[in-house]
Amino acid sequence: MPYDPARHHRETFRLAGYDYRLPGAYLVTICTQNRVCFFGNVVAEEMRRNAAGEMVEQWWVALASKFATVTPYDHIVMPN
Repeated sequence: MPYDPARHHRETFRLAGYDYRLPGAYLVTICTQNRVCFFGNVVAEEMRRNAAGEMVEQWWVALASKFATVTPYDHIVMPN
């Protein structure tokens, strides 16, 4: 599907004029489409990751070995 600015528009949360290539701490939040519980489920108030959730966890931990300038800190894999 080609890009249509009338249909494909998103509000930006980026700080105007800030160079995001600079070193710093960044918060990354990713949600699944329609918030489908794709990465696991919460059972008895505990997150239980499935295979997809485990893959996300492994890639987060691997970021530092793949990218020398990235230092991943605290994180949590949520169901959606």
